[in-house]
Amino acid sequence: MKLGAVDFVEKPWQNEKLLATLQAAAALRRSRIEAAQLRKKNRELSAETARPRDVTIGASPAMLRVLEVIAKAAPTDANVLITGENGTGKELAAREIHRQSQRSDAAFVSVDLGALSESLAPSDLFGHKKGAFTGANEDRIGRFASAGGGTLFLDEIGNIPREFQAKLLTALERREVVPLGSNTPIPIDVRVISATNLPAEKLHDEAVFRQDLLYRLNTIELALPPLRERAGDIGLIVEHFSADM
Repeated sequence: MKLGAVDFVEKPWQNEKLLATLQAAAALRRSRIEAAQLRKKNRELSAETARPRDVTIGASPAMLRVLEVIAKAAPTDANVLITGENGTGKELAAREIHRQSQRSDAAFVSVDLGALSESLAPSDLFGHKKGAFTGANEDRIGRFASAGGGTLFLDEIGNIPREFQAKLLTALERREVVPLGSNTPIPIDVRVISATNLPAEKLHDEAVFRQDLLYRLNTIELALPPLRERAGDIGLIVEHFSADM
């Protein structure tokens, strides 16, 4: 018991008592898993709450159109694909969609897929069980589970290899993930916002990106303009950052 046993059964045992003991142990195990997942989600929420809020700045016609799409898309639960060049503020737009959504009280979990290796992506997104691979010293819930009830932001979605695109598609279609080392699917309740800097011709090339996955991701597409197309906003941006100095 000191080493962590939940209970013990003396011989000879009564079948009813043995079953009751096993059921209690299983229930305790489930509660511990749920508590660990809750702690993980609370850490995500605490980090998000402590993070200073960024704002999407702009009054140019191009940015007003962007803000209009955000205002219309945010209250829905539709998946959103944000496109645009590097530096156009794709994560800022994703956070603003989350802030205006009905999921704003839950976690906003951001994943930079461009920084994940192909071997680490399944564990990071779907989680893993202890012993699933070398170095897996404890159970870990993935980003999908930690974003439960909230928003999962998949940045640089265009960088993931086709093999993993199929796994991501399956998770979105079935609304469940299977952690590495487990055969038990876990239901997921997340809104997915993804972003890419891929040009349209590559994004719509089946050889580069699965079109069935693209269909799942871009229920609503939000294209962010580069600063050269909204030069009138430069003064507002300068004023914003100067005020913080």
